[in-house]
Amino acid sequence: MDRLNDISLAYFMEEIYQYEMMLKGCLNDEYREYLNKKLKIYKYAISLIKEYGGDNN
Repeated sequence: MDRLNDISLAYFMEEIYQYEMMLKGCLNDEYREYLNKKLKIYKYAISLIKEYGGDNN
């Protein structure tokens, strides 16, 4: 399960990086709002993986 957590964590971290890069170049307010929501979701997923990832119970 640790390997799956590592893979998931790497995926979400890469997605955050990509969305932050898109956000820097985005001028459309609606799309910026969408990107910010996606970033919050991915950051939340990372926090859950870090908090509960090592719990095998």
